[in-house]
Amino acid sequence: MSVAIDVILICIAAVIILHAAKKGFVASALSFAFSLLGTVLSWLAAGMLCEQVYDRFVKVRLLSVINDSIIPAMENRADAGIESVLSVIPQPILDLAQQLGIWDGSAMSHISSVVDASQWESAFFGPLATFLVKCVLFAVFSVILGIILRLLAAFINRLVK
Repeated sequence: MSVAIDVILICIAAVIILHAAKKGFVASALSFAFSLLGTVLSWLAAGMLCEQVYDRFVKVRLLSVINDSIIPAMENRADAGIESVLSVIPQPILDLAQQLGIWDGSAMSHISSVVDASQWESAFFGPLATFLVKCVLFAVFSVILGIILRLLAAFINRLVK
């Protein structure tokens, strides 16, 4: 008896699925699947390329900014204290570093007065910039893959119809 009920439910489900397919179920399912696939591929691609993009395009500019603004503030640190160094770094950057676990708010006072730009870059600004590069790459890849996969979904939907 339960097998008969299962067969009836499967037949009803098949009829509903076929009816929904005529009204766009396939397009909706493909759109959802491709959106999920695009998101995963975008995150993977951003993760693989963020270090290369950072090293080629961001690192040199970041080091020059550190040399031009952070290092002079560190030289004045003996006169004005740690507040002079913290005043150079915008508060949103400090907040982001705390949220990402890169800086806990007290580590700045333990840095010696002889710190060069590469140490600042590797300890503090580099991980922040790498995270931001990854986010930008994710957004760019999401848009590009979204367009490509939606075109592919529309093509497959036309083939199904």
